[in-house]
Amino acid sequence: MTTSPPLRQRAAVTDSPVDPATLERLVAAFYDRARHDEMLAPIFARVADDAWPDHIARVVGFWRSVLFHDGSYKGNPMRTHAAMPELTPGHFHRWLAIWRETAIRTCPPVAAMLMIDKAERMAAALAGGHPTAGAARDPQDTAGRT
Repeated sequence: MTTSPPLRQRAAVTDSPVDPATLERLVAAFYDRARHDEMLAPIFARVADDAWPDHIARVVGFWRSVLFHDGSYKGNPMRTHAAMPELTPGHFHRWLAIWRETAIRTCPPVAAMLMIDKAERMAAALAGGHPTAGAARDPQDTAGRT
């Protein structure tokens, strides 16, 4: 027997320009690109090939929580990213560039705008709270800016 989500959760999904299928398509397409990106691939190489389905599901859960307030993500993205000292501001810029391009390519226009806005806010918070936030930038750190 399946149960319906609480009314607030149903309203959040219904009112959002992003539906769950679009979200899943965006996240999968993004990681397909990011895993092969020259700058980001070394960061994502820490996820074993057989662990990618779980990683994708966890990230989709994160975005579901952000968009639909459904509580499907139980984690701490700030702590997760802070534990990666190799991240630089350039990594966050490149992540955003790929996310923007992928959102525009895979989402309807209003949904793409929403996903880009949410990602920009999230990246600013994660980058600002990262231990390297005050580090001087090197020329590679601007590689992904758009």
